[in-house]
Amino acid sequence: MEKESEHKRDSFIFYRSFYEAIHELKDDIKLEVFTAITEYALYGKVPEDLKPVAKGMFTLIKPNLDVNTARYENGKKGGRKPKKIAGLPVVETSVAAPSSPPAYSSFEDEVAQIKTDQIWCEPVCMQFRIDMSELDKRLDAFVMHCKVERENELHPSIKDAKRHFTSWMRKAYTITERKSNEQPKSDDYTYNGGFGGLD
Repeated sequence: MEKESEHKRDSFIFYRSFYEAIHELKDDIKLEVFTAITEYALYGKVPEDLKPVAKGMFTLIKPNLDVNTARYENGKKGGRKPKKIAGLPVVETSVAAPSSPPAYSSFEDEVAQIKTDQIWCEPVCMQFRIDMSELDKRLDAFVMHCKVERENELHPSIKDAKRHFTSWMRKAYTITERKSNEQPKSDDYTYNGGFGGLD
């Protein structure tokens, strides 16, 4: 068993199930169980000389306290170690360093880079039912939108610029559902009598 000073904690998780299991007990046994849980969770002190009911309750609760203590200790060390899977190398992960500033210096550079990504452009054209030349025009209009709205604050990444563009497209342009061979409906000015139902 660890020394009391090594196991000292400032807090622990007390589950509702602990309370529900204990709250119907007699007050003296309830106090024994609460004290046993608290001393074990905070100081690692295993209770001795508990009454049989209190000992039974503590025995049922102790595994939960042990799991939470292990999680707490692992968290202090940086978390759980990656699992080794047979035949696969273990990849060490680390917190990503802050991203460097973008390689482009203007909204025009952002859009130029977006225009070169045909894998992205084609689905966008399909989504908004436009051709590549119309997409180019809308990307150019997007540059003006960004200059006005973002006040020369470039997007953090091209991915963010693409998301902003598609969001802007949904708001700035409507998707035309009409088929090319369908004629627009003309206004119907047929006189149906009366004064619009007010007669």
